[in-house]
Amino acid sequence: MIARIASDEVLNKCKPIQGWMYDDELLWLYEQARKASLIVEVGVWQGRSTTAMCLGTTGIVYAVDHWQGSPEELANAHSIMQTGTGRSEVMTKAMQNLMEMIDQGKCVPLIMSSERAADFLRPILADRGGADMIFLDGAHDTDSFRSDLLKWKELISPIGLLCGHDRHWPGVSEVLAEVLPDAQKGPGSIWFYDGGIQ
Repeated sequence: MIARIASDEVLNKCKPIQGWMYDDELLWLYEQARKASLIVEVGVWQGRSTTAMCLGTTGIVYAVDHWQGSPEELANAHSIMQTGTGRSEVMTKAMQNLMEMIDQGKCVPLIMSSERAADFLRPILADRGGADMIFLDGAHDTDSFRSDLLKWKELISPIGLLCGHDRHWPGVSEVLAEVLPDAQKGPGSIWFYDGGIQ
């Protein structure tokens, strides 16, 4: 476990990065990442939450995003992703924000869909008994989130932490009630399930 970073320092590094993660959520991710050496994040945007987890872990964060935007958000928060120029701009900004951690080997961006990333990481995770922590913050519509949750919950360690964001979104809350009814509420809009899901 690495030396604890002061909360102010964590927030000072994360908050300048554009995103929708609040202070208490960022600090929670940082604290959970301190217990994990292999983390997968699905849904990176510009790297705000990724940075919090990279600061916490002694290991690696696999940062998964196709940088196409979430279908349910293309008319709103992800409207920039409607053009190739906009998608390139957001992905470039993410890589710039994460460059120091990429150079340190703490962050490995996987520019691909959640489904493809799960298939790609499956043999790596199988060799070590699963990921220590998986954070799901990709598409939030019912079908996409169900697909993500079902696929990724197979790849978490039996004692790992499966968690995600935006539990208040109808698609997310519906699928959690159906697939993982014992998921708990974390700070803000975080949901989590800690171990024993196999």
